[in-house]
Amino acid sequence: MDLRDLAALAAEIYQRSRPGTPDEDPDRTFEDRAVRLETTFQGAGVLNGDLTPECAAVVTAVLDALSAPVGAEDTRTHVQRYHDALQEAMRPLCFCIMMDVWTTCRQTGRKPSSGRACTAV
Repeated sequence: MDLRDLAALAAEIYQRSRPGTPDEDPDRTFEDRAVRLETTFQGAGVLNGDLTPECAAVVTAVLDALSAPVGAEDTRTHVQRYHDALQEAMRPLCFCIMMDVWTTCRQTGRKPSSGRACTAV
């Protein structure tokens, strides 16, 4: 094989590796997006999912911001700090949901139609 044949073979391999559809529209929704939380022994959980690039960027930014080691005496691993950062990020959201429920109940005398409730703070 000479250089021209090698270039033709590389081009063919590249074309065969591409999907049959044109380049994806960046505004297209990510249909396989999902997050699953399974509760296990004594209320512990397993969280996994398939995130859109935008969601992954936001989650990464939040976890990175909240998971920095706290001094030299912080012996937690990176994944343990990520766990703790996730918990810390959820606390204010839970509080906001509780306030929304409380405000709606107080103003209208009924629970919000969304059925949202957050009791773990």
